[in-house]
Amino acid sequence: MLRKGPNWKFLMSVEDQSTTSTPSISGSRPVSIAASLTSKGGFMITDTELTKAQRALTRECIANFGKSLFGGENIMRRSIPIKKLVWVPMSQIQQLTQQLLSNLSFLQRANLVSGLERFELCVAYVIGCLYPTVVDQHKAFNPIIGECYEDCLLVKQGEDQAKVDVTGEQIANHPPTCLYTLYEDDAGYRIVGGAELVVSIGLNKVKVVRKGINSICFATGNPRRITFEFPTFHLVGLLWGVRWGFFSGELIIRGYDYEENASLSEMCPRIPVLQKSTEHHREDTNTAFECVVRFQRRNNLNNVDGSIMDKNNLQKSFVSGSWTDSLTIGNVRYDIVTSETNICSTFSKKRLPMDGCVREDITTFMADEIDKANLIKTELEERQRNDRALRASGPLKA
Repeated sequence: MLRKGPNWKFLMSVEDQSTTSTPSISGSRPVSIAASLTSKGGFMITDTELTKAQRALTRECIANFGKSLFGGENIMRRSIPIKKLVWVPMSQIQQLTQQLLSNLSFLQRANLVSGLERFELCVAYVIGCLYPTVVDQHKAFNPIIGECYEDCLLVKQGEDQAKVDVTGEQIANHPPTCLYTLYEDDAGYRIVGGAELVVSIGLNKVKVVRKGINSICFATGNPRRITFEFPTFHLVGLLWGVRWGFFSGELIIRGYDYEENASLSEMCPRIPVLQKSTEHHREDTNTAFECVVRFQRRNNLNNVDGSIMDKNNLQKSFVSGSWTDSLTIGNVRYDIVTSETNICSTFSKKRLPMDGCVREDITTFMADEIDKANLIKTELEERQRNDRALRASGPLKA
């Protein structure tokens, strides 16, 4: 069994749109799941209640889609029903950004140093982000296009803590695509990124691709900017059998000696759905370091290995270990999955009407009114489909 694991607890707060007072904490909810290692390596899901509920929901959706097909209905208008054990009361933007909040102490230390030591700390942080992205298998609410997310989060992990401001916006809904920025007060760094989430479902498996680039930007020192993209995750056992998952391919992390920080507009060319709508592009110059992390396929699917090369293509360091436990980078051991991470919202401003935290279907779900939440969710999705069709038809004529 995995004895170590970030047992994520989100303290969700919901603020009424008409108030400006500090929101109250409505409760805490652990969103991590039990996991163990398979005999071949790989990440095995052992939360039997969640797996059973997800499989029941999947079969229900397949049956509903079949009825729509035989009835001549558009299956795209079928809404996935909210189920209490399966869903998590947050928008997808919240879920994607909060997956980047583990091991922030590595970035705090990286801000104080430069050169290879900074890059190695960032490599440890990036690989440490993989576990939180898959350990929670609950489904978040699909964002509505134009939906935003703003929060101030207090993040505690072991003896470390950080106060992180988060902003994000949903900019496309098919496939779901968002841009976001995270920055820590007085820490000298910020994270700017974008994500296009593409899910492909097979007979008994799911492939999840989180497209888009993320940049860790430092105010001083070099490398000034670290970029990375998430590898592909595979989940086996969707409908039957043991449920387990693994990453495939390579994880490429680069460090650049840019004089300025990245902007959200610079993220757009790296997101496929936005490539046709932007002409902004930047050549990848001034590369200080590059690390290619490979996921092993034969001996142990949890093991990784890689090399850190400088701009002259000379090896400066190496990476080995497991993305589910600890890494060795150079001569330093990094425990990337070690202690519980708690996240609570301390946001005290008036939330915007389009903030996902005040969406009526999510707040109704949190109030345990599941049937009402399903009705509201279906209405919101139908409104979005009609709006998308109207925009696709071209500008209205006077």
